[in-house]
Amino acid sequence: MLDSLLEFADTRASNSEMTLMHYLCKVLASKSAELLDFHVDLVSLESASKIQLKYLANEMQAISKGLERVEQELVASANDGPVSEVFHNVSKHLTQLVQKKEKKILFIAIFRL
Repeated sequence: MLDSLLEFADTRASNSEMTLMHYLCKVLASKSAELLDFHVDLVSLESASKIQLKYLANEMQAISKGLERVEQELVASANDGPVSEVFHNVSKHLTQLVQKKEKKILFIAIFRL
């Protein structure tokens, strides 16, 4: 994979000084600028590399099941009236945050395979 990145840096347009890597970075910056901050995630790369995939899979399964339970509670509490309105709003927000983290963890797990 790293070899491919090096090739991107060496591949140039025929009439330009721009490399394929420069072009990809420009596209990435315009479409999803937050992805250019990937270096922040690299700080914990060494410790993360020591995590066994079996352990990660078990943890992800537990998180997914817990998330399903929270979503069921959200559906059940949607019409409970003003008493559970705060619970419903906070739980909905937290569920969305967990879903984002879950996707990120799955991406990392797949990338390691």
